[in-house]
Amino acid sequence: MTDLGLIHLFSISGFHIVWIVAAVSWCLRRLGFTQTPIAVLLLLLLPTYYILAGAQVGLLRAVAVVVLGLVAHLCDWRLTGLTTWGLSLLLGLIVQPALLMHLGGQLSYGLAFGLLFTKQFGVLKTTVMLNLLSLPLILYHVYQWHVLTMFVNLLILPLFSVCIFPLVLVAGIGGHWLPWLTDLTEWLLRGFTGGLNWLDSLPGMIVFGKPAAWVVGIMTILTLVLMTQKFRKWLPIILGTVYLVSFLAIHLPATGEMTFF
Repeated sequence: MTDLGLIHLFSISGFHIVWIVAAVSWCLRRLGFTQTPIAVLLLLLLPTYYILAGAQVGLLRAVAVVVLGLVAHLCDWRLTGLTTWGLSLLLGLIVQPALLMHLGGQLSYGLAFGLLFTKQFGVLKTTVMLNLLSLPLILYHVYQWHVLTMFVNLLILPLFSVCIFPLVLVAGIGGHWLPWLTDLTEWLLRGFTGGLNWLDSLPGMIVFGKPAAWVVGIMTILTLVLMTQKFRKWLPIILGTVYLVSFLAIHLPATGEMTFF
């Protein structure tokens, strides 16, 4: 997942939260509940689900965004996407102060911020831009990048959201009564994982090295500016030059280095 650049699926994915909210709301509406008590029940349910599901960083952001939306609905507030993102980051830092010190937190909030710029983009351009935005962070933590990353993302994203997650959800709920459903799902997931491992074994892994933190900051800022669709002509050239100079500086250093294990 990390080698092929698919780790962002677990960093920004809020599919399961959306599904849970939709399923609970649908059931409660059929029982005669109005929107206000449904929102109150969801406000009690989601933090509990967050704890029981392992309190992961990406899950914290997804839950915080939905909770903020429910609170805004109850209080009749209007929250913009940027305001919601900022408040969810503050909530995340309160719960986990070291949130932005790890790759998961950086990707979760960084890519969620990038999504604010991609509303007018199609699927292809959104995928390319999000991969470009996550690239500096992945290089800083993992030091390498696979040339098949873009292709695999375009292939896996619809498969993950339309097939993999619904299948796991159905098997998780009905597997206790239908053991064959659990076995079938496990077999399919093993095949899915085996396919990813095969793709990862293909040639195309570029060992970039670890760029300096300030270089990662420059790459990220330039990518965000590029996503605003301003300065289209010269900005991609500057961004490409930064990557090239950083690569050469790592692989052709002017001084030696002593490293201890």
